Formats: sequence, structure tokens, C-alpha cells
Amino acid sequence: TAKDEAEDAQSVAGSSDSATVEDELPEDEELTPELVEEEAIRGDFMLRWASIFLALLFGFSQISDTRTLVHVRSGDQMKANGFLPAGTDTLSYAIEGQPTANVSWLFDHVISAVYSAGGEMGLTLFKALAAGLVAYLLSLISVSGMPTWWNSICCVLAVGAMSIDFLPITDLATLVGLVTVLLILHRYTEGNAGGLLWKLPLTMAVWANFDPHAYLGVIAIGLFAVGIQLQRSRSENQGDGPLVEASPVWKATAISMIALLINPAPLASAMSVVATYGVEYPV
Repeated sequence: TAKDEAEDAQSVAGSSDSATVEDELPEDEELTPELVEEEAIRGDFMLRWASIFLALLFGFSQISDTRTLVHVRSGDQMKANGFLPAGTDTLSYAIEGQPTANVSWLFDHVISAVYSAGGEMGLTLFKALAAGLVAYLLSLISVSGMPTWWNSICCVLAVGAMSIDFLPITDLATLVGLVTVLLILHRYTEGNAGGLLWKLPLTMAVWANFDPHAYLGVIAIGLFAVGIQLQRSRSENQGDGPLVEASPVWKATAISMIALLINPAPLASAMSVVATYGVEYPV
């Protein structure tokens, strides 16, 4: 009947109106400082981990440097003939049997063990994880209480520049060691001065047995001490507030120089800067 049709039309209209109400978007949320800060923290977090995952991606690359084979065979020989490196060269046709110093002997042990356990895939995974570690430590070097988005952008640029060294060779140890030293120094400027006189020398002692370029860490600590000293001199003339002390960093520089000697070939470890710029790079 006409009455029934009218009731049906009203019910359909009512259901469509209720569906329209349900489909409407919620009211705009008021923008508060707390909400802005929360979104900024979330964005900083995503950018930071994006830089780390980018480093991991660069780490999964082809291994084409033949120095990796030298590290593997050197580690194999040390395992077969004791733990410490031999005092003569056994892997070169040119200088076989002549006295030589293997400063990066611990790195050879690690690469040999990784290759024995996982082969080529193990080496690839190892260098990818090391690259991610470098990016993670680098991302921690930021001013406390400040947004980290700019630091993450700089980290991405640094990862792109370092990607050529994401290989299972001693250059990878150079990156890990240097970023560790810089992080310790940065935390000192942030007020975390505890253990500076043992953290830096210990880092240098370990680094000196993994990489012949460990002297870069000593140079970085020394330049950092110079920078703090100059900053204090300028601030005292301008009447600024108290700054971090330069004396502990100078002491850490001296102790770190001594830490370079903690190596089976202490003289070669201390003079590796001469070998790098006098022999290795010219060749």
C-alpha cells in the first residue's frame, strides 16, 4: 500500500542518514605543543633508524677487495701455528721470509673465524652489521635535549661517504674505532666525564690490534683537546660561564699514545703513520 511504501522510504532514509553520520570524519584535533613534540620525536626516531638501515643496505654489497683473502689466510696461519703473528712474511712472493709486522693481527683472526663459520655470506653479514653499528654510534653524537633530524641527515651523508669502506678489511675497523672515540669525547662535553682516562686508552689499545690506522684516534683526541683549550681561552676573555676541562683530554691523549704500543709489534704500531703515508699511499 502507499502507507507501507512511505514507511519503507522513511526507514531507508533514516538508515542512510545514520550511515552518513558514521562515515563523517572526526573533528580536527587541537594542535598542542605536546602533540607537536610527540610527532617531532616520532619523526626523529624514524629518520635515525632510516640512516642505520641505509648503512645496513650499503653493507650488503659485493666483496671485490683481494685484501680480504689476505686477512683470511693470515688468520688461518696464525691459528695453525699458534695465536700470535709470525715475525716473517709468509703470504708474499716479493718479500717472503723477510721480517714483517702484522699490526692488524686480531682483525685477521676475526675475519678468518667469520669466514670459517659462514663463508662469503658470513663475511657479508659481518660487514653489514659493522656498517650498521657505525651508523648507530654516529647517530648518538647529538646535542642532548635537541631534535635529532639534522643529525640524522648528516649521518645519511656520512654513510654515503663511508660506504666505499664497508668491506671486510681494516678500513672497517678504522670507522668503528674513530666513531667510538668521537662518541666518548662528545659525551665528555655533555657532562659524562666518568672514566675518560680509561675509556679512551682502552679503546685505543683494542683498536691498535685491529687496525694499523689507529693513530687517527690519537690525532682526534689531541685535536679535541686543542679545541677545548682554545674555547676555554676565548670564553675566559669574554667572561662566559664554566666549560669542560681540557686537562683530562690532554692526559687521555698521552695515555692513548702509550696504548698504541700494546701490540705484538709495538714499534710498528707506533710508526704506522709513517708506513701509511710513506709506503702504503704512495704505492
